Amino acid sequence: MPDAIAEGGELTDATLLHAAAAGDRAAFEQVVGRHAAHVFRFARTLTRGGDAEDLLQQTFLSAWQAAGQFRGDGSARAWLFTIARHAAGRARERRD
Repeated sequence: MPDAIAEGGELTDATLLHAAAAGDRAAFEQVVGRHAAHVFRFARTLTRGGDAEDLLQQTFLSAWQAAGQFRGDGSARAWLFTIARHAAGRARERRD
């Protein structure tokens, strides 16, 4: 896989998510470490500060379960934001 290592010698998000799909928790923890702060800020925006922690947790749980579906066409962060947006919408539907 030619894009497995990014500049600086770090594994790419796509490579880490592929490994996570195969059950590699350490690889997924790296993805979480890279993106959790950004996803949390986005979750605060989506929830207007309300249940941002719950949304963050749901986003990464869903990402872990769907890691094999990441195609790598866009950034992993954008993919995580999409997961968060969908999870927020489902939470709103349950409340309404």
